[in-house]
Amino acid sequence: MKLQKVAVVSKVGSKDSEKAARDVAKKFLAKNSTVYTISPIEVEGATEIEDLSELKKIKLDLVITLGGDGTTLRVFRNLQNETPILTINVGGNRGILAEITIEEIDDAINAILKDNFFLDKRIRVVAS
Repeated sequence: MKLQKVAVVSKVGSKDSEKAARDVAKKFLAKNSTVYTISPIEVEGATEIEDLSELKKIKLDLVITLGGDGTTLRVFRNLQNETPILTINVGGNRGILAEITIEEIDDAINAILKDNFFLDKRIRVVAS
């Protein structure tokens, strides 16, 4: 999987999540990916986006969320359909949606870069 455009989103107000997000963004920049970060995350070489809703305008190859289920659900609502998400649980309780912990980030990223992963499709339900 060629990861040309990657977005990295952290949990709002979590210093641990923000630090991990900066580290992840740097790893993908080193692999020559175009990286988008969401304010307040700033990384030299990445494009900072002020609001999650701007992600809908970008055809992303991967979004990485660092936080918990709330962070992941917030991102889901602001993506085009079929955008894969890697959810990383940073601190706190074991998330239902996140299967990767902060200690497993490097292994997970390396596996993705080597095409050693599978996509687990989910259905999105919208009610009004």
